[in-house]
Amino acid sequence: MSTQTTNYNFTKPDYSDSADISDLNGNFDIADDVIKEVSDKVDNNTSSISGLQTTVQGKQDASDNTLTTTDKTIPGAINELVDKAFATWKHDNGSNAIRMSGLLSSVGTWIKENYIPNKWIACRVNPTDNTGYFGSSSFSVLANCSSTNYGVAQLLCDNPNKSAIVVGQLVDGAWSWRAVSTEPDIVVEEKSASFSATSGNGSIVISIGKSGYTPIGVVGITGSNTSVLTYSDFYIESSTTAKVYYHCSGSYNITLKVRILYKRNTSTT
Repeated sequence: MSTQTTNYNFTKPDYSDSADISDLNGNFDIADDVIKEVSDKVDNNTSSISGLQTTVQGKQDASDNTLTTTDKTIPGAINELVDKAFATWKHDNGSNAIRMSGLLSSVGTWIKENYIPNKWIACRVNPTDNTGYFGSSSFSVLANCSSTNYGVAQLLCDNPNKSAIVVGQLVDGAWSWRAVSTEPDIVVEEKSASFSATSGNGSIVISIGKSGYTPIGVVGITGSNTSVLTYSDFYIESSTTAKVYYHCSGSYNITLKVRILYKRNTSTT
């Protein structure tokens, strides 16, 4: 007894069956239809794949004329775009440094004389003197000017004795510079004073002061034998002294520790 194939229902006569031409013709018709369907799909997919390959190759093509740069190669185009926004100055001898005065006024003048409109200039400066803000230490310059009247600049130095960053602003042809300190704006420092207190009212002056900071208040008092004291007032007397008024219950040797609150001074050059 004949059977049929699983996928396309071809007729499979049994060995005991008589040969039937109609079964063979039916099998051929089924095979012809299936092969034609597969062939059509392959043709369509090949066309789509070919189009996709053409599109991808077009984007990767180094001569792609959709690039707006003069150089049509991808590496060259990238370099060209970077060069449009950035320029590096070097000394004549080829070293990555410029020899000139380290004075901020000199740096500002050099930027105005060598700027390229709306392009970043980066260079390293080896000062010819030690009178500039960074002394004899080398520093880097990063600047961008739209004209000789307007621009910005940043000077960077690793000199530990100076602020590492100085920023400049060019307005109406004149540079103004400001040091950016890495020091905290507010600090607390403890100062102490030892004295002999007698019974009754008294006062003690304590030396204070921190370079670059202005004292703005007293935030606490501790010390030895301070339990015998009653404080009536304590305040900043000047930039170098704080004064404490007290009442003592007897005669004692006292050590006062006063915590002074400081505010960092604004540094402008």
